[in-house]
Amino acid sequence: MNDNNYKSFSGSDSNGYNPYANNRNENTYGSNGYYTGGSTGFNDFEEPYVDRTSFATTVASANAVSLSFIYMAIALIISAVTALGVYSSGVVYSEGFFAVAKVTLFVEFFIILGANKALNKRNEALAAILGISYAICTGFVCSVLFAVYDAGSIVFLFVVTAAMFAVIGIFAYTTKKDLTVLGVIGYMGLFAAIIVGIVMAFIGTDSALLSAIVLALFIGITAYDIQKIKSLANSGVAVKTVALFGALTLYLDFVNIFLKLLALFGKRK
Repeated sequence: MNDNNYKSFSGSDSNGYNPYANNRNENTYGSNGYYTGGSTGFNDFEEPYVDRTSFATTVASANAVSLSFIYMAIALIISAVTALGVYSSGVVYSEGFFAVAKVTLFVEFFIILGANKALNKRNEALAAILGISYAICTGFVCSVLFAVYDAGSIVFLFVVTAAMFAVIGIFAYTTKKDLTVLGVIGYMGLFAAIIVGIVMAFIGTDSALLSAIVLALFIGITAYDIQKIKSLANSGVAVKTVALFGALTLYLDFVNIFLKLLALFGKRK
């Protein structure tokens, strides 16, 4: 039998004639060799297009954000265990505790700088060690909270903070809106709030309104930070590097939100 009698997969014979095209003006035999269906709009035989680059970046951002939350959770557990251990030892009631706590706060500042520098140099191991050190130092300083607030109140507000973080995380990761403006306003407002807080500390007064404002600012900053983690992962930076940076950033956000909730709603002893 002559091969010319056979139709090709596209419906056209060897001469390019397609009897099924009827009077349609559209070219039903696509340049890629697949039948496109002409003006009918059917694409039954067309190979589907898969944007593999977009898929890869989506996976990278999802991994970076999830790892950031996991690392943050580990750091929070380290801080909680440290705080509880220090409080249980009775050190918080010693005469020199507050002097040591002030020095620890000073040391934490340089730990943060060192961790950021390590991440910029892609030294993930050093960044992780410094992150753990920071979590331990924060736990030591925050151990005094058990001496000031009721333990049940601390646990409850910690859970509330975790729930808030989950909601903020879902919003920041799924929203299509650019949250850069929210981050800029948040950091500018936080800078102003810190100055006001320092002045009020010297005066010897406290303000629930200021705590509420700082809480609102950190909620906005957290949303911005989560979206920033997603953007960094999409830019091609290694997922683990982004995750460590994200964990450190989110850890700071979490602790600050928790402390402000405690200041506003915590039950004192």
